Amino acid sequence: MTFKTVTIASAVVTIVAAFILCFRAAGQVLATGSGTVHTPWGYYIWQADYGGATTAFLSETGISKSAGTVQIPVTIPAAVTIGEVHGDVSFAVWKGSGCSNGSAVAQVRDQDGDVLASVNLTGRSPSSTTVPISTTFASARHISALQLQTSTAQCSALTVSWSLVMS
Repeated sequence: MTFKTVTIASAVVTIVAAFILCFRAAGQVLATGSGTVHTPWGYYIWQADYGGATTAFLSETGISKSAGTVQIPVTIPAAVTIGEVHGDVSFAVWKGSGCSNGSAVAQVRDQDGDVLASVNLTGRSPSSTTVPISTTFASARHISALQLQTSTAQCSALTVSWSLVMS
């Protein structure tokens, strides 16, 4: 495998730290939840910051070999009622492994399995793209936990990263 997990993880930590500092500087983070897990198919890192009526959510899922559908539970620090989700999702296919193709259907779901954000991503290596996410719900949704679901069909290593604010 030619992509460097350490480099990716360092970049995520830098982004997460900057994001947290922005919230903390404004005095809005009341609680934080996070997790880092290494698996046979790759890794995932997530962090959720609760700021009263707003929850900021960051994650990165690195898939180094075919994993099919992956479901990652995310414990948020406090339940929140939301009416909208804004942010982006990024996708990268890494050079030098497999056949240089990658695709993923990535979703953020609530505790009941309802989709809050979803995107279908494809790419050839080396490539990356960022897709903006903006959703306003017809009626408010009570969120007490999240689940990342990613279905992949790839023969190259890939990374899916979420950066969302739910309010």
